[in-house]
Amino acid sequence: MPQGLRSPLSRRRRCCVALICKLIIRWSRITGRGLSWVASSMRQLTHLNLTGSRRIPDVDFVKFLELKKLVSLDLSSTFVASIGLRAISSLHTCCSVTHVTLTECVNLRDDDLLHLSELRKSLVSLNLAHCRFITGDGLARLAALEVLRSLDLSGCMVTDEGLGHVAQLHSLEQLGLSSCFGFTDDGAARLATLTKLTDLDLASCLPKNEVLFCAMRALPQLKRLDLSHCKTRSVGMSHIKLHSKQLIELKLNQCSGIDDRCLEHISSLVTLQHLTLADCVSITDVGLRHIASSLHSLRKLDISGCIMITDAGLAPLRSMKELSHVGIADIPGVTEDTAHQLLTGIVITVLTGIVPTSC
Repeated sequence: MPQGLRSPLSRRRRCCVALICKLIIRWSRITGRGLSWVASSMRQLTHLNLTGSRRIPDVDFVKFLELKKLVSLDLSSTFVASIGLRAISSLHTCCSVTHVTLTECVNLRDDDLLHLSELRKSLVSLNLAHCRFITGDGLARLAALEVLRSLDLSGCMVTDEGLGHVAQLHSLEQLGLSSCFGFTDDGAARLATLTKLTDLDLASCLPKNEVLFCAMRALPQLKRLDLSHCKTRSVGMSHIKLHSKQLIELKLNQCSGIDDRCLEHISSLVTLQHLTLADCVSITDVGLRHIASSLHSLRKLDISGCIMITDAGLAPLRSMKELSHVGIADIPGVTEDTAHQLLTGIVITVLTGIVPTSC
C-alpha cells in the first residue's frame, strides 16, 4: 500500500480504538506498558476486565488515572495492592466507579482496603472472594461505603468481629459468605441488622446451631438463600418456614440433614420458584409429595443424587403447572424413559444434575 494511504487508515483505526467502551483482557500477557497504551488510547472506557493479568506490577496500575469514565473494573487474580487501590480510589474526583472485583488478589492486605473508602458515594458492588489475607480489620475499613449493595467475601477469613463490621453496611442487598469458616453463632446473629438483604450465600459455612435462623425474622426482603453443604436440619427449616415466606430460591445441595420432615416445612414457602436438593440422600418419595402439594409456583427443581427417590415419587410432580426443569441425575430408582413419560413437557436434566437457576 502506498505511503499516502496508510496514514488515513491509521487515523481511522485510532478513532475506532478511542471509541471502545468495554474491554476484556483475561489471562493475557499484557504488561504495564500495554496498560499504559490502553489508558492513553481508550479514554472512553467504562468497563475494563484484566483478570489474570499478572505481568502488570502494582505500581503500573496508576495508569487508571487516565480513565476518566471508568465505571466497572475487574482485577481478579492480579497483583494489585496498595498503590493500585489508591489509584482506583482517586478516580472518585472525575468518575463514579460502581463495580470493583478483586477476587483472588493475593497481595491485598487489610490496610489496602482503606483506599476504597474514597468511593463511598459511588461503589455499589465489591467482590473480595478468596482474598485470603483480608481479616476483620480490613472489613472495618469498608464501613464508610454507604451505598454498597453487593459484597462477596467467599473464602475469606471472616470472624465474628468481621461480621460486626459487615452488619454496619445497611444498604447491603447481596452478601456472599460461602466457605467462610471463622465465625460462630454470635457473628451470624449480627446479620439481623441487614434488613435490605435479598440474597444471602452461606454455603459450606453455617454454624452448627440455629441462631442465624432466628435472626431471619429481621430479614423481610430475603429472596435467595444458599445453605449448600451445611448442617441444616428440621429445626432450621422450621425457622425458615416462619420467617422467610418471601423466598423465591433455596439451595440445599449436599445437606445430609435434609429429610422428608424438612420438605414438609419447605412446602409452606409458596413463593418458591427454584429449589435445589441435589445429593440430599435422606429425601424419599414422601418428601416430593410435600413439594408437589403446595409449591405451585416452583419452576426449577434439582433432585439429582437423591438416591431414595423412585419413579413413583415423580408422579405427583405432574400437578405442578409452572414446573419447567427437573434434574434427576444419579438416582438409581428413577429411569430416564419413565421420567419423560411422567413429566411430559418438562425439561429433564439427566447427565450433569445441574438445573439452570436464572429466569
